[in-house]
Amino acid sequence: MLSRNLSIVDLFKRDLEELNSAESSCIRQVATDSPAEFFKVSQNFGESTVTGLINKRLITRSGTRLSIYWDIFRDYIMNGKIPYIPITYIPQAQLQSYVRALDCLLGHDEMTYEMLGNQLNLSPGATDNLVRDLVNLGHVEANRKDAIIRPLFTTSEQAFSTAFSFWRSHEIIKLLGTEMVPGRRFSEQIYSRLFHSMLGRSDFSPKTLDGLCCITPDRFAAGFI
Repeated sequence: MLSRNLSIVDLFKRDLEELNSAESSCIRQVATDSPAEFFKVSQNFGESTVTGLINKRLITRSGTRLSIYWDIFRDYIMNGKIPYIPITYIPQAQLQSYVRALDCLLGHDEMTYEMLGNQLNLSPGATDNLVRDLVNLGHVEANRKDAIIRPLFTTSEQAFSTAFSFWRSHEIIKLLGTEMVPGRRFSEQIYSRLFHSMLGRSDFSPKTLDGLCCITPDRFAAGFI
């Protein structure tokens, strides 16, 4: 967990260090006011500055509102540190695509988002989601500004070990450990209850949560087998 947090801090530091003074002031304003008013921020810092941060994927725009792309990144901008992060992240990419991505990255020092997407026949949006999964599981570090991915493994064994460590430390495994005691019958209903309690405060819709609940055991199996 400590190494994962340090990796995230390094990513955040690099993202901020690569900004010019106008971008740095702008992103701090967005973090402070989030969700910030697009036209107000554009008036203060210039539309080109706002557009640049959007293109670097550091802020997002929804209608007339601007937000930092990740709440934890917003906390880092505001406080200079990140909170304790229990591992509750559920990969969104299809398992087959994820494994193929690891195969594509094996033997490469770096690869662009575009190259990875082309090799997997994915759209830019799907590629971006896949890279987010790869970063959160600890398989790669990503430079969002230059859209470059750098693998953090050099062998299939290292890739497997990273996946195993991620799932072994996952919050759902800890919750399952509290329920799976001798003499107590475990059921699919108990698993579903624990899963929904873990992500109950997320932005996922109930339908999406149900879908993730169904596919997550397969992800566990892929990480442990």
